[in-house]
Amino acid sequence: MILRPVNTQKKNSGPGSTISQVAVPDFFTGKWSLRSRGERTALILTILLAPTALAVIGGFLHETLGLSTIAVVVVAAMVYVTLARGQLLGSSVRITRTHFPHVFEVVERCASLLHVPMPLIFVRDDMFVPIVALGFGEPYSLVISSHWLDHFQDDELTFMIGRELGHIAAGHTRLTSLLSVNGRENVIISIIFGAWLRRTEYTADRLGLLCCGSVDAAQRAIAVATLHRFARKVDVEAFSRQREALSGDSILRLGEWFAAQPYATNRIAQLRDFFASELYRYWEERLLSDRASYAPLVPTPRTGAVQGADCAGFGRRIAALVIDLVLVGALSQAIPTLISGASSNTESYAKMTPQEMQQLRKDSPALGSVMSLLTSKSGISSVFGYFGATGMILKVAVYSFILVAVAGQTFGMMILAIKVTTKRFSRPPLWLALWRYLLAIPIGIISYLFGFVARVQLIDRLSGTRVVRLERALERASG
Repeated sequence: MILRPVNTQKKNSGPGSTISQVAVPDFFTGKWSLRSRGERTALILTILLAPTALAVIGGFLHETLGLSTIAVVVVAAMVYVTLARGQLLGSSVRITRTHFPHVFEVVERCASLLHVPMPLIFVRDDMFVPIVALGFGEPYSLVISSHWLDHFQDDELTFMIGRELGHIAAGHTRLTSLLSVNGRENVIISIIFGAWLRRTEYTADRLGLLCCGSVDAAQRAIAVATLHRFARKVDVEAFSRQREALSGDSILRLGEWFAAQPYATNRIAQLRDFFASELYRYWEERLLSDRASYAPLVPTPRTGAVQGADCAGFGRRIAALVIDLVLVGALSQAIPTLISGASSNTESYAKMTPQEMQQLRKDSPALGSVMSLLTSKSGISSVFGYFGATGMILKVAVYSFILVAVAGQTFGMMILAIKVTTKRFSRPPLWLALWRYLLAIPIGIISYLFGFVARVQLIDRLSGTRVVRLERALERASG
């Protein structure tokens, strides 16, 4: 079950009292937006320039990367991140209201304040990242490091949790979950996406500060997250003044461009400026009463059957389809190359006389049969020509059927955390997967064209299958 903030406020406690809806604050639009300046622009420019950046990096590595190669590399990297993310959650301990209730209550208060659905909370063994939020949709996951948990005081923990929930509220995790396993980006990701990632940290810090309500606690939390237990011996004021030295050295400033997070001293300076601003006072007044007494989070009951809310939205399904199309297109280009390579490697076999080929089949039946097939022009055509001649819809249908029959999801689905199931969350049997993708050939395009109308698309209804969000399956399994 999912815990949601109760956005209600009682008026008159006597008989005949009514309940009115409280408007959910919009933190990220208009004059009072909490999003850091330039965040959206940085994201757009980053996405537009990412292929060029990858090509330049390939040049430094002395590799010429074409668009198809770049696409395959990116898909492979996202598949790796997805698998590692699953290992991360699978090896963590879940926190509940009765298991580490103190931490659960802090998360519950912050989630209620920011009007974010209650995430699943896990504790893991991680030496590098104190806390990270993951997920493409509710329920999101919040993973806390056991190495840091005991070192944060209550108000510091509130800031750290609040800022990660701020990432969820701002929609950052929908992209960062693709880029990083556990919130610790590699050098290539930092170079390509760093400009946007650094701005998201400033946005998240603002929401964390609003949750804890103390700039002193926020500064201490940043120091502890940066220096671990040694931070208790550090004068935060003196530490923050190091920023003056950084601002005067162009090389030190340049070093931040290759990092996914801003320097801790810059984060502290930005928080102080925000704390002294009219923007902070505006939101502090709006959230003051909510912080004093948070609304309870009530469970939304779940049944064993797949409901509409459990199904993947149109955006995620389209994104998964695009990834699969890119991958299938790249494979379609690679197969002729493989054929050419196989043909050239078998040139010596092609020069064999019929008697020599017959002797080869007698000595090694398997090798002889394969060589006979590969050295035959009609054999190559019969085995590989099918893939080059058929349309993209049929290729994608065959690719999808094979992967869904074996694993329940294609690579695109794996990356976007969705999978094909029966109406009761189980993996579809072979015949049902086959039926689904036989239907996809004539009606797949029609189904996607009208997919924005309802979560359960036409192909789902006709085939008796569903495309569900893995967060919902994880919620049931962990509950």
